[in-house]
Amino acid sequence: MPASPDPVFGSEPLTLGVSLGIPVATVLVSVVVKRGTGRGVTAPIAIGIGAGYAAACLALWLGARVIASSQVLTAGGSSLAFLIGVGGAFLWAKATAPVWLYGRFHLFGPLFALAIVTTFVVYAFLGVHGETDPLALYVLFGPFLVAGILLVGVLEWTIRRLFGLTGASSGVRSR
Repeated sequence: MPASPDPVFGSEPLTLGVSLGIPVATVLVSVVVKRGTGRGVTAPIAIGIGAGYAAACLALWLGARVIASSQVLTAGGSSLAFLIGVGGAFLWAKATAPVWLYGRFHLFGPLFALAIVTTFVVYAFLGVHGETDPLALYVLFGPFLVAGILLVGVLEWTIRRLFGLTGASSGVRSR
């Protein structure tokens, strides 16, 4: 039955573990790079981390489609290229922005929002045996997810500024 609970990997705990893997790895890499460089995450590094995130999500999408034995490539030719290109671009932006905001302005909220959104979307996709097509949905809803994550960053920055939580101790740089 379409959309019935049937995890791709056969168990709920494994599905949850895989769903947490990408966001946890993204956050850990961001923190390690930031602490390792001592000067924050630069834009090129954030772009690279975002590209790795997008590649991992696209690989998970393809892997789940193969494991589920559903139509691996349901769209043909240019439609598939469009889905991968636009969906991949939104996946990249969804990760690059919070990583850069964390590295540049020490904002944790967008990274936390990225982890929550990614876990929810991946878990929902893997929980119904890969029958849904989140990549096609990213073409429609990707901009809203990116905007929501950026809004979390704006809210965190605003709250820190309003309550005087700027400077070296809070991590928010004042200009």
